[in-house]
Amino acid sequence: MRVEVKPDSVVSDGLSEVVVKCSFKDSKGKAVKEDIPVTAECRKLKYKEEKTARGGSVTFKIKPLKPTGKTKVAVSSPHGEQTAVFFVKPTPKQYVRDLLQAIVLAFIVAFGIIRPFILQTYVIPSSSMEPTIYIGDRVVGFMFTYRFREPQRGEIIVFNQDGERTPRPIPIPFLKDPKTNFIKRVVAVGGDTIEVRDLTVYVNHMPINEPYIKAPPLYNMAAVKVPEGHVFLMGDNRNNSNDSHVWGPLPLKNVRSKGWARFWPLDRIKILK
Repeated sequence: MRVEVKPDSVVSDGLSEVVVKCSFKDSKGKAVKEDIPVTAECRKLKYKEEKTARGGSVTFKIKPLKPTGKTKVAVSSPHGEQTAVFFVKPTPKQYVRDLLQAIVLAFIVAFGIIRPFILQTYVIPSSSMEPTIYIGDRVVGFMFTYRFREPQRGEIIVFNQDGERTPRPIPIPFLKDPKTNFIKRVVAVGGDTIEVRDLTVYVNHMPINEPYIKAPPLYNMAAVKVPEGHVFLMGDNRNNSNDSHVWGPLPLKNVRSKGWARFWPLDRIKILK
């Protein structure tokens, strides 16, 4: 059995057709004279048709109503089974429709699923994290990371402070202003003891290596035991940061996301470490 498809590409307007021709020849190359039942099936187009080949050939005509891209048609008979491939392209109207649907779906996923539950973007309003992050930088935070584990030392996190809210440009009646987001680095976790003296931060009585800070802290802080369920946060700009050395450890319930990457400005795109 031999299967031929013409043309190999067609537009899905319901008028253009793909012709699938099946021919049967004997060992001497002559057309088989007996009647042969033949079935053509294309699952993508939900097409199935049965015919009888007489005089050694039969033809199927398929008129696609929807774009299916690379499409396979399977032809079977008592002489075996073969497949052929053709391409179904969208009409200009279908292309525009599908493009708009894709854009709408992308917005739904981005703002209805990804943004509230998986990642958030933040604009940095202060210099407390310099030189790692500067004023005006845009940062992506992963929200799901801390659903599976607690923050670890050295990680940059985005968090809220109880009572701190950012006024909306246009007040909305009966709706509270959103909580204000802050960004700092985790220096100690629950159970750790942290202190600052002699221009050095000590965690569990050991000095920690901090290549990311702008300058050593010019203040001293007596030893503090971080309660379980809390983290101790400090800005990389130690001498210009309102952080846990001022207001104490932060409850884990206030942590929003793990700072993952800076995506703006473009010349300073970087994974945050």
